[in-house]
Amino acid sequence: AEIKSRPPILLVHGDRDDLIPPQALFHATSGLAALGVPVEWHMSYGIGHGIDPEGLRHGGEFLARRLSSPRGS
Repeated sequence: AEIKSRPPILLVHGDRDDLIPPQALFHATSGLAALGVPVEWHMSYGIGHGIDPEGLRHGGEFLARRLSSPRGS
């Protein structure tokens, strides 16, 4: 299927995730970038399959940057 839209994506992953291997973060990042999708990532150290305050902070900053910038930037 053709990608019609490429909104920026933030991936956040815990390095101790026992459900989805941490390496999946890098595979997903590479795959999205290869398709021209703007992608950022953050690895939360000491975190399993969940999110910590640092991951939430990254998410909030990502949204603030993306929602405050003009469309197409």
